[in-house]
Amino acid sequence: MNGKSHNKPLVILVVGLPGAGKSFFAKRFSETFGAPVVSYDRIRFEINPEFEMSVEKEGAVHRLARYQIEELLKTKRSIIIDGGANTRADRLTLTQLAKKAQYNSLVIWVQTDVATCQQRALRRNPTRPDDRFNLSLSQEV
Repeated sequence: MNGKSHNKPLVILVVGLPGAGKSFFAKRFSETFGAPVVSYDRIRFEINPEFEMSVEKEGAVHRLARYQIEELLKTKRSIIIDGGANTRADRLTLTQLAKKAQYNSLVIWVQTDVATCQQRALRRNPTRPDDRFNLSLSQEV
């Protein structure tokens, strides 16, 4: 997806339950259309490969992601945000940031049945906080 082919480039927010396939979708979309991905999970891993997260480290994840998003918005090319938009408040913040930069926003909700999400989450590393299945996170999706 070439951001130059639209009147306005897109900020694509990928949301869904843990284990729904958000990162898989974001990666494939990126490969197909050449749009960069801001991955909150990747930033978490880079900050702390052991995934021993704290309030301070989670704050750092959000600050680094925000910085990366703001820098990518300067390119006027479409971007994908994988994670960081689990609540309406998160999505509102990101869509307002996009609008201020003259972008349109698109929310893609990756819908997968709960049993499949739980099964996928259990197959992942159980020590990773984001990989534990947490339905309450998604009540606002």
